[in-house]
Amino acid sequence: MLSSSDNSSIYGIKKSCAIARLTKFWIADEMSVAALAYYQLYVCSTWRAVSNSDLLWQNLTRRIWHCNNLRHNTWYEEYVHHHRLARNFRVGRYLYNPLHLSPADENNNNENLVCRRLTISDYYLAAGFSDGTVRLFHLPNMLYLSTFRPQNRNRLGHFSPAVSGIILSESRLVFASLDGDIHVAMTDNAIPPRRAHLGDVVNDGALVDFNGCSQWWVGLYAGVPGRAFHVWNGVTEELVFIGGTLTDHEAVRGWHLLTELTELIGRVRLTSRELAVACTSLRFIVFDLRDQVIVLGEEEFPRRLMVGAFDARHEEFVIVDRRGSASVRRVGTLEEVCRFDVRGASQRGVLGCTNGGYALMCVGGLIRAWEIEHGEHLYSLVERIGEATALVADERYLVACSSDNTIHLHTYTYTYTYKLGVMVGLSIGEKHFIEGGVAQDIRTDGRRRLVYRPIQLQTGVIPQANGSARVRMGGTEVIASVKAELGRPSSLQPDKGKVFINVDCSPTADPIFEGRGGEELSTELSGALQICLLGGKSGAGAAIDLSSLSIVGGKICWDLYIDGLVVSADGNLLDALGAAIKAALSNTGIPKVNVAAGASSDEQPEVDISDEEFLQFDTSAVPVIITLTEVGRHYIVDATPEEESHMNSAISMSVNRKGNICGLTKRGSAGLDPSVILDMISVGIHVSEQLMNKLDSEIAAAEACEEE
Repeated sequence: MLSSSDNSSIYGIKKSCAIARLTKFWIADEMSVAALAYYQLYVCSTWRAVSNSDLLWQNLTRRIWHCNNLRHNTWYEEYVHHHRLARNFRVGRYLYNPLHLSPADENNNNENLVCRRLTISDYYLAAGFSDGTVRLFHLPNMLYLSTFRPQNRNRLGHFSPAVSGIILSESRLVFASLDGDIHVAMTDNAIPPRRAHLGDVVNDGALVDFNGCSQWWVGLYAGVPGRAFHVWNGVTEELVFIGGTLTDHEAVRGWHLLTELTELIGRVRLTSRELAVACTSLRFIVFDLRDQVIVLGEEEFPRRLMVGAFDARHEEFVIVDRRGSASVRRVGTLEEVCRFDVRGASQRGVLGCTNGGYALMCVGGLIRAWEIEHGEHLYSLVERIGEATALVADERYLVACSSDNTIHLHTYTYTYTYKLGVMVGLSIGEKHFIEGGVAQDIRTDGRRRLVYRPIQLQTGVIPQANGSARVRMGGTEVIASVKAELGRPSSLQPDKGKVFINVDCSPTADPIFEGRGGEELSTELSGALQICLLGGKSGAGAAIDLSSLSIVGGKICWDLYIDGLVVSADGNLLDALGAAIKAALSNTGIPKVNVAAGASSDEQPEVDISDEEFLQFDTSAVPVIITLTEVGRHYIVDATPEEESHMNSAISMSVNRKGNICGLTKRGSAGLDPSVILDMISVGIHVSEQLMNKLDSEIAAAEACEEE
């Protein structure tokens, strides 16, 4: 059981729209990545006990990810799951699949349908159409399940039964139509839906949008002044409030919707704190559902807003004006969080949605993503979907429907295997695109074949270690630390010290690092580093000068424990770890040792370890690791995960300053002709000079900053 102070500290952890780097221990807001790495590598038993508290992870999951439902075995697994989803969303890692409607039947003609609303839950996708029907899909299996149709009644216009909103849970489907009818159906059977509320178009107007949760249903009406909002108790289905003037100026357009599907008039959304946000082209309003629908704030916009781009989730909402300027606001205070520009929105219109951490905007058939903490544009989706009629997203899925009624499903939580860079999950078209770009010496990120991504390096990141460094290579981030301890030389190499290399993969860095996947990759990385830097487990062909670690031949030596931590995996892990180890060794100070005289040959001599004098470890002979990945008929360096997934084979070699090969390892199932291997070695030696010079300058700059 955690104390009240523990709980208050937990709730003090802020939400980060960037990828949170919380691992299996408790960290505070201002804890640096260096401290994170230290606790990951040298965490004490007390903190390990705290990290095993399921209550801790439950509170973190609720606070950071706004999740109250446990869908995994433990809350820790639930937290890690949401962390990985957020990371996949940020870097644009998804699997694309189109979904198609069920065949038309005698009561239905798919060619005349228009998809008006999309809603998703953990397992289901509901699509509402202009004929009043709702199609239900099972998301994990991407299967069509059933079609729900409203009960018949007299209609006031051709589009009066068109779906205007859907509320979806794992067991219940609630959908509303323009004429005000609300139907309830169960997702686990095909029983026809029952009508929970009979609409009154004459007295209420058209129900232009409908949203809610298990506790509240909120309808936004247009057509009759003073009756903009209708609120129901979602449990009892009782109408508890009618009022509001938000849509009074849109009364005529509200009536026109019954006969002609024009652009959206207004939207209403519920947030995690039982607050509702509603928007028209002229203003938005925020009100509290718990306190007799009390208005908390509103604002008018003379430039007019694009209603289709408005959306709210958790504690933020996004609005876009006619010039394409987007503003992210806090729901409770209306405070502006950030702004960003949606290019092309003023000319072609925009359809948007948000999932709490990211805003998705579809302009001209192209969907683009922004993070909504700082307004940073992240990426554009590869698929062009054409004219979009509906768009929705949550932490796991992004779903859009185009004018041809194709439903475009983007899943940000697909699984893949990763063995030192072998990833499965690309479509055939993506593979052709990558291979074609490599063949033309223009890779997907704009680099040429033998060019590394930008390298950032920092030394001394773990003060408790003898030496440490952090390296960022593109999106890959690793940390290496060196710990020196006195030991006894091996009988095979009595005049040399020993070096031990171990790599850990942070479980929140990537979905591949969960369970045995992370253990297998850690073992494989550790083995590859031993081959490249130590010549194998024995260390007989070590590229590191082990003789400098000897203190008394055959009796005392220094044992160096090199620990690597993969904080973020974005391809080329081995080269990044090799660079971090080289920088950490350059940062390593070995304490000066004074050996007492007079000891016999059979006695263990006494030594005095200085706390003030340190000898800098000589790294002049420490090599860099170059991985050449064969894609098609060409070689590339510093491959991204997508490029690694398409490789034929790869060779990793360690090359020292003299251009000598110190170690070599091969990956991939494809065999290599000896002449190809020799050519790759020649290319690797050439590239190593550039990488060595780059690392030397980065290390020098990092050490200069550390001294300051």
